[in-house]
Amino acid sequence: MYFLSNILDRNEIIELEKMQRRLMALTTRNLFPCLVLLFSAVFQPVIAEDALPDSSKEEGDAPSKFETALSWVDQGEYSKAVEVFKKLAQQGNAEAQYNLAMLYRNGTGVDRDNKQSAMWFRRAAEQDVPDAQYMLGNSYDNGEGVPKSTKWAFIWYRKAAELGHALAQINLGVMYANGLGVDQDIEKAYLWFHAAAAQGYPVALENRKIVEDALTPEQLEAVKSLASEYYNTYVVPFLRESYRHSNSRGSPPLSE
Repeated sequence: MYFLSNILDRNEIIELEKMQRRLMALTTRNLFPCLVLLFSAVFQPVIAEDALPDSSKEEGDAPSKFETALSWVDQGEYSKAVEVFKKLAQQGNAEAQYNLAMLYRNGTGVDRDNKQSAMWFRRAAEQDVPDAQYMLGNSYDNGEGVPKSTKWAFIWYRKAAELGHALAQINLGVMYANGLGVDQDIEKAYLWFHAAAAQGYPVALENRKIVEDALTPEQLEAVKSLASEYYNTYVVPFLRESYRHSNSRGSPPLSE
């Protein structure tokens, strides 16, 4: 969490986001508060709440085993879910790696272990699972299971943001606005907030307005001309099929 001495009135607005069915609910209310250095306002925190999956019968193949693990979660049999997720995760199943990381993070069905959580987030993130990239960024942001590093938080938030992850886009905008892990660039902050706002996040709209008020008319005209490009690149390709339903797409190259 970033605290700034020149911020006197810090109002935190919580946004609830229902995740797609393959991501577990558990106790995943993850707070990501953010502040802007230039402005006497708070970039709002976001809470992610995942939707629980339907139950399924256990069979021999990996997809059915994964569904079985989700059904154990649905029934509150978390230790059984851990056992199945761990076997699949060790075989390289990215979705199981992400869910196992969440179980370790929350201490659900297993002792809480931030190092194990970060390790499994990393393995899933390296397979281009945007939620895992987002959570790994948060791990670096808060020093949970890994050394605290705004540089690496920025890198992983950006990877997720470039794959259409709206919450990562919000946090990436905050980092550009604050100059955290990257040179301060409020124009890029505006563009990332715009991308998240286009996905229906009121908090992104509020943050975009904060940045907009700080831009000169010339700067605002320039970023608005780029806004459609960001929308077409970082939002449109991920609208029809949720980014959370695929982890086979290659991550676009990082760009400053």
